[in-house]
Amino acid sequence: MPYKIIFDQLNNARHISTPDTQLDLFATTSDTPNMTPTEFWYVSDLHNILGENVIPEKLISGREIFSYIFTPHDFNGKKFPEMDAYQKHAFRKTHIDDTHHEFTVRYHKYKNATDYLASRYAAASFIKKSMTTQDAAFAYAYFLHGAISDKPNFDEICNISDEILRISSRENVAKYEKQLAGIIKHLGQKHSSFQNRTAPYFFGRTPKEVKERHGISEKQPLNDYLHHTVLDARAIAIESAIARYNRNQYKNNEIFQNFVCDALHNARNELFNKTGRTPELSVTKTSVPSAKTKLQKLETEFVKKFSTQNIR
Repeated sequence: MPYKIIFDQLNNARHISTPDTQLDLFATTSDTPNMTPTEFWYVSDLHNILGENVIPEKLISGREIFSYIFTPHDFNGKKFPEMDAYQKHAFRKTHIDDTHHEFTVRYHKYKNATDYLASRYAAASFIKKSMTTQDAAFAYAYFLHGAISDKPNFDEICNISDEILRISSRENVAKYEKQLAGIIKHLGQKHSSFQNRTAPYFFGRTPKEVKERHGISEKQPLNDYLHHTVLDARAIAIESAIARYNRNQYKNNEIFQNFVCDALHNARNELFNKTGRTPELSVTKTSVPSAKTKLQKLETEFVKKFSTQNIR
């Protein structure tokens, strides 16, 4: 789905809670009602916007929403730590609330059914645990952007989303590069020589020449500066070349090199047809490690600003 459509739909699905002005004189600190308007999204709306893979329908009814929150999930190869009892209670108490109303899910209309309200913090938590698509990365960036500004900015959110995808794509391509290096070593070839012979089929020139053109240090991996679309194309090309080589009856350096060159050349052409740009032109100014540091800082600011808000 185009990012602009997701952006508009998330904006339209945003609601503001009404402050509870009826104070209970005997309430404990933890039961103190919310006196500050807090934004929220219905989980049914998030499901309709982002789909089953990001916001499972099971979160809308029953108690599955809490087990989903409290179960560790993988993200970029790392697992979220399990929440302790206090954290679970605090999250349930402040960021999730249930309601009954009429809503539609997958063209099925529910009347006076259970739905859940999710704060910005809760919505981001749901999405981060299912970061499998570009739509999910954009939605996560949308919610994170609240740490920068109270007014959503489409271009800024797109930039954050691109960095999230680049981090994920860099880790993905590294897996196939490792397999590639293993085969090259097994065939008795030098990795640098193999790369210099095959890289021009993808970049139009050697990695060293691409780095010199963009002012990248020779010691820095070129993959750290490529756009996520380029990294994804390269990962698919290497994966397909390895799979083709494994299926082939005859195995030697020349055959493997030809398979890699063919796959990279096809990936270059497909990328140009899809984006209008070739890989050597889709180079970023900042490295993936820098993008990671920047994202971590943004997430820290996001937690500081929204984790203590109360939706009730």
